[in-house]
Amino acid sequence: MFSNIPNEFEPIRKDLFSLEFPVSMNIPEQFIVSGARPHASNPRKEVPFKNMTTYYKGKTTFDEITFVFRDAIGPAVYQKLHQWFREHTDFVTGRGGYAATYKKNLTLNMEDPTGAVIQRFTLFGCFLTSLDGGEVSMDSDDIAQITISISYDSYELEF
Repeated sequence: MFSNIPNEFEPIRKDLFSLEFPVSMNIPEQFIVSGARPHASNPRKEVPFKNMTTYYKGKTTFDEITFVFRDAIGPAVYQKLHQWFREHTDFVTGRGGYAATYKKNLTLNMEDPTGAVIQRFTLFGCFLTSLDGGEVSMDSDDIAQITISISYDSYELEF
């Protein structure tokens, strides 16, 4: 069935990716389970004129990206993400943080089967819009997971 597909074109696989945080955050990339590449959209705006309508592009928006991580005892992924969340708002005092402190640049890498980066998305001005520590249950021995949603100002596809 697939014998007509040329072998010289290797497909980009969904399972070969990594998410890089700033080194100061010390979040290991091997604990990520799932995520998504950036999604941008341009709304269509209408200009009615007599008996016809034309259109123009509205303001570009970038949709949130949700990432899921496995938690671990040693690196304590939830603890490190929670620490980032506390840069947004201090739970004790109720004070908000400065964007210069809580906004980070993250890098999403798509990799080939050998681990070489084939696409690099730099996400600028990332901040957490959601931090979910996940379910716990006495009926399950599954690995604990953490879900975060990230909003970002813009992104660049480097190659």
